[in-house]
Amino acid sequence: MPKIYSDEEKKEIRQKLHREAADCLQSYGVKKTTVDELVRRVGIPKGTFYLFYKSKELLLFEVIQEYHEQIEENMKQRCLESGEKMTVNSLTDIITEGILSVQNSCLRTLMIPEEMNTLIQKLPDEVKAEHLEHDEDLLLQILEQVSPQKAKTEYRAFSGAFRAIFFSCMYQDEIGNENFYDSIRLMVKGLLLQIMEG
Repeated sequence: MPKIYSDEEKKEIRQKLHREAADCLQSYGVKKTTVDELVRRVGIPKGTFYLFYKSKELLLFEVIQEYHEQIEENMKQRCLESGEKMTVNSLTDIITEGILSVQNSCLRTLMIPEEMNTLIQKLPDEVKAEHLEHDEDLLLQILEQVSPQKAKTEYRAFSGAFRAIFFSCMYQDEIGNENFYDSIRLMVKGLLLQIMEG
């Protein structure tokens, strides 16, 4: 008979799973992170893992979402701190640094195309759709403040363009390490100018 966990124990197990999943993601990547390794680190039976998550990919994606939300919150906070002094250049810097901050987190391994594909292929369609919707909603909120007309007609295209910039981080070597920051910044600024023109 499976063990019954209290709400406090469930919370603690979930926190440990997230912490160890982030560490495994950074150390091993998606493919080499296994449920066996996760349960060994957390000290729970394998069956208990499946009480919390249907797959390791869903756990890893939840951890990724947490980091994604932290990056968003940091960007929002920096925008608030800039207040009325916000310029296209300062907003460009905030967004560029947010995009590139993945390089210093557990998300870094996702910048390897094979790793990203492994994760995406194993996620349920509704989870992927919900993530895209979240990204589009965030951009829609920004567009409504700076360009209401484009918010109504073009927010999906701009959301896709920002995602394309983010995914270009997978090809840093091909783009060129020396000029990578400047290249990403140039693309972000070009998008912002298109959003804000008129």
